[in-house]
Amino acid sequence: MFYHSLKIVHVSFSYANINDWNEHKKKYGKTYSASEEHVRYSIFTANSKAIDAHNALYEKGLVSYKKGKNTLTAMTFAEVESAYMGAVNSTISKSIPLGRNSFKRQSPPSSRDWRQTPGRVGAIKNQGQCG
Repeated sequence: MFYHSLKIVHVSFSYANINDWNEHKKKYGKTYSASEEHVRYSIFTANSKAIDAHNALYEKGLVSYKKGKNTLTAMTFAEVESAYMGAVNSTISKSIPLGRNSFKRQSPPSSRDWRQTPGRVGAIKNQGQCG
């Protein structure tokens, strides 16, 4: 007589927690068809993993900035590039007159932290295709 032992192994569906995915959709007002849901979740998972890997480097002092999840996290780079990068309005750029300015020339300061100058640096905001 043979006895088989049953070993229960917890297998995670994927890297990103399904609760993180649901919070992301709720926060950014995202809804997907049943077929697109799986694709977007896979992209979100891959991007979340990349963000976490980058932030681990940040914690070790190997990179100078930290990444975070935002409305673009469930998009591929090609989709972000197509939707938000490189948009140039040729009619506006052609209508900007080029000429000389009449500013008095001065030596620039050796350094300046614009965050310390009131009214110069605003809060981070989503500027869509303009940002």
